[in-house]
This record gives sequence, C-alpha cells and structure tokens, in this order.
Amino acid sequence: TPGSPNIPTRTSGALNPTQPTQSTQSAAPTSSQGPRIQIIDGKIVIDDSSLFIDAPNTQAIEETHRDDMEVVDESAGTQHITSASFRVNKIRRTVWSPEANERFYKYLQYFGVDFEIISHLFPELQRRHIKLKFNAEERLNPAKITHALKNRLTIRTFRIIANITMACIAL
Repeated sequence: TPGSPNIPTRTSGALNPTQPTQSTQSAAPTSSQGPRIQIIDGKIVIDDSSLFIDAPNTQAIEETHRDDMEVVDESAGTQHITSASFRVNKIRRTVWSPEANERFYKYLQYFGVDFEIISHLFPELQRRHIKLKFNAEERLNPAKITHALKNRLTIRTFRIIANITMACIAL
C-alpha cells in the first residue's frame, strides 16, 4: 500500500523485508545484545538473525599472539596444590629468639591477651604473628601461659622489669 512504511515481515519462517504489513510492530528497541522480539500478526516472534553474533576469527587472533605466549608445564607431577595454595594473606613463620620469647611473656603478663598492643611492641611483627605465637606456646608450655595470665604485673613492676618508658606504650 502506498504511504505505509516498509517493515520486514515473516513468511514461512524466513524474514521477508519487501512485503509491508500493517500489524507488524517492534516490541523492544533494537540493541546489539540479546534476542530481538517482534509482534507479527498478533503473535510474539523472536528474530532469528538476533540469535547469533559476529565473533572475531579466533584462530587468526591465536596465531598472532602465539609468539608472545609463554609455555607453562602444568603436568600432574610438577606442582603440589592444596587448598592452602590459594590463600591470600600468607604469614611466614617467624623464629623467636630467646630474648624475644621472654619479652613476649613479660608483655603477656602485663597486657594479657591484647595482641594488638603487644604487636606494637614488636614492630617487625603483625598481630597475627603474636596470636600464632600465643597459640603455639599454649600447646607447648600451657603452664607458663597460665602463670603469665594469672600473675599480672602492675604498671610500676612492668616498667622496672621490661625497662621501657611509658612513651612506647600506646594505651
């Protein structure tokens, strides 16, 4: 019909762009993602051409980048992987000297189990290091840990024994 828009219609499963009809409407705006839906003669029809996308030639891309890639041997016996392999915050085991061990017990006697404050008195260690040390000592020397926690020090005794000033301690 003259004056009507040239709207594609569907005849026998194929898209026919030359025959206009009055009942053809687009139900959704055209976009590059997802299938397009059309209403043809009162029925909802999915546009078959919108079900496929133009993918780049992956073989050509692989050939151009093949020289830049590094060969990695991932055979079964080369690497031992456990759930611990995927940990983000790995804490390295620290070796405690006898003097650091004694300082740990003195600080434990004064501060109790406040590992954050104790970690500030060991600048090279994190709170987690102090907590791991406490757990290890609790297994190895439970009597010494119990003694340190039950026989707490006063501030005067602590200053004399630890030989530090109160400026170091952030309370």
